[in-house]
Amino acid sequence: MKKHDIYEDPDNSNKEELTDRDVRVLAISGIIMSGITAGMIFVKIDPRLGGLSLGLSIAASGLVSYKDKEKKYTDQRLGSVYTIMWGIVFAAIPFILHMMRTTSISGENGSPAEKYLVAVILLIMGISGIVFPFIAAKGQKDRCRYSTTAVCSSVTEKKRHDYTIYAAEWEYKVNNVTYTLCDRITFKPDQNRTGDKRGLLVNEDDPGEIYHDHSVSELICVLFSLPVIGAGIFLILNGAGIVGI
Repeated sequence: MKKHDIYEDPDNSNKEELTDRDVRVLAISGIIMSGITAGMIFVKIDPRLGGLSLGLSIAASGLVSYKDKEKKYTDQRLGSVYTIMWGIVFAAIPFILHMMRTTSISGENGSPAEKYLVAVILLIMGISGIVFPFIAAKGQKDRCRYSTTAVCSSVTEKKRHDYTIYAAEWEYKVNNVTYTLCDRITFKPDQNRTGDKRGLLVNEDDPGEIYHDHSVSELICVLFSLPVIGAGIFLILNGAGIVGI
């Protein structure tokens, strides 16, 4: 019977080495902080340049996330695509509004045409923010239909300076082949115990993919997107003269 390691132990030695995920997180943080700093400088020269700098940094961070090799399927990249979309919007809107104001399309600040444009963009982004997480969750659930039971085979205790971490290793079978995975590290010694069991839904064609409950992330996305949609609807009504500020 074969035994395959799905995930490497995130802390499998006394050496604190950077993982690929750590590098991506650092890269994304660096890009965003650089964009904010550059934006604060450029905004004093031209507000459009400030928006461009921030927008490009957001889009770049989304691109770094999109390139994550662990994201094998299209639906796993929807969050990255959404981040790239927001970055492009931040970068492009100031220039589009400027173009409208210097042509016969708008001609003045706060015109109905400008409000309609921003409203449509906000509605698209808001609706996408609600729909994308559900598409991603459905895609993973459709792939992960193989039901199996994982058994905690060991819990490793490791001391790090002035604190202790615990990493549990789980084993589960797919078509009589045993796979192992290391759970995320925890600071609670009794969170996992050897012999504990839990049910899993696994992708039979790719046993490394396990279905996770997305309800919390879906709720967060909905709560974030509803005000964006509300702002878009308000701008439409305001541009039509139905409601005022």
